[in-house]
Amino acid sequence: MDRINHSDIAAKAGISQSTVSRALQGDPRISKTTRATIQALAEAMGYKPDPMMSRLAINRWNRKKRADGIPIAYVVEKKPGTILIGDASGDEAIMGDKASRLGYHLDCFYWPDYPKTGALQRVLLSRGIAAVILGSLYHTDYTRHIDLSRFVCLSAVPGIYRFPIESVYQDHFQMIVLCWRKAVEYGYRRIGFCHIKHVHPIMDDLIRMAAVHCCQTMLHPNLHPIPVLFYTYESSDKMYHEWMAMHRPDVVIGFNIQIYEKLIDLGYNLTADIGFVSLHRFNADRGIAGIPSLNESMGELAIDLLHRKILANQYGLPNTRIEHVVEPTWVDGSSMPNRTIPPSV
Repeated sequence: MDRINHSDIAAKAGISQSTVSRALQGDPRISKTTRATIQALAEAMGYKPDPMMSRLAINRWNRKKRADGIPIAYVVEKKPGTILIGDASGDEAIMGDKASRLGYHLDCFYWPDYPKTGALQRVLLSRGIAAVILGSLYHTDYTRHIDLSRFVCLSAVPGIYRFPIESVYQDHFQMIVLCWRKAVEYGYRRIGFCHIKHVHPIMDDLIRMAAVHCCQTMLHPNLHPIPVLFYTYESSDKMYHEWMAMHRPDVVIGFNIQIYEKLIDLGYNLTADIGFVSLHRFNADRGIAGIPSLNESMGELAIDLLHRKILANQYGLPNTRIEHVVEPTWVDGSSMPNRTIPPSV
């Protein structure tokens, strides 16, 4: 449920929002009778002052420059050295820059660092953090860690699980289409796609499979269609070898960089003989062509949306969940050289 704010009280009383604000602050420019009336109405409507908003106003309008800002949390799941999760530092940098321009300071928290039930929430509240951006979640049951009704919250770069809140993510269909188009533009004709087989099928998988079918049958029908390789993190080396030998792709679009590492470990000469593209390219994936997990537009939109929710006192779960789908961007990399350009002598 949305929190009662000054505009709600102003609409009920039939007066301006600035008058309500001043009356609730005890401003002597507002008559004693009017102050008492507005304060009584606010109490009857269930209004509660939001200390975070007060601090934000001070931080944004104070002429004295401040070194920090109102804290907001970016919570992600990350296991050091795990390819599946990747490196959230790039996401944090993009959103952190936008947040600082609006008077906030972005702090990154990792789910696995708080294994005890409720530990993460206690830390956030003890640090005065009331606004949270929830990032990729792959293994953790978030309900053990955080009660979303206590925070202004938004989901960005969601993983397997979807939070019941407003979210921002890239267009999964267009991600496949863009990778396919770039591969064709760069001179590749036998395009293979390796997709992780999730334990529980999710909507993203269905969207990606629809995009692959569209690319193979409608957008690029003259190319030889290669069946998708579905794998798990326990798949045998034999399965990869058989797929590569049977279909001989000249470029592989991988769900993430793990496929790149796997094929190299199996002895395939990537880049020189076979190109590689990552659907989920993280900041640490140097030289890898593909789609950044969070592009600049997506990061800035996430902060803008959270800022609006803070201004509107929108705590907790929404009545209707809204998803904002952002167009993906492309990053060139040495893993898929452009074969249409003659090599330099």
